[in-house]
Amino acid sequence: MADILIVDAADQIKSEFSAERASVQYAENEMQALNKSAGSSSAIILLHYEARKNQTPEYIKQLNSVPQSKVVVIAQALSDKDILACLMAGAQGYIKIKDLGRYSERLLSAISKGEAWISRRMTAELLNILRSA
Repeated sequence: MADILIVDAADQIKSEFSAERASVQYAENEMQALNKSAGSSSAIILLHYEARKNQTPEYIKQLNSVPQSKVVVIAQALSDKDILACLMAGAQGYIKIKDLGRYSERLLSAISKGEAWISRRMTAELLNILRSA
């Protein structure tokens, strides 16, 4: 059973997310989420991008200070630049809210196995960034 922490003040994720084999907690703000994630030995954190908007990459770094946490960014739609910033900050994946209901179980399975949940195009972009570094 996966431990899930949903960070979403707008309750958009809760209405779309469905996972039968998961223990789900909710946090309405980022401080509450940091406290709850610190109390968990390993959690998949579903983070609504709107919680921090352009400060989301910095917040992802804070969430990743908790060992074994895995952050997935969720939004209506993000630019490639914003997705890449979140991934470079340590997010394990990105999914659009509209796709969450359909892919929740597969997303959790992939993230739990240590895989990333990103498109092939984003994988290519990350490889280009790594090659140029």
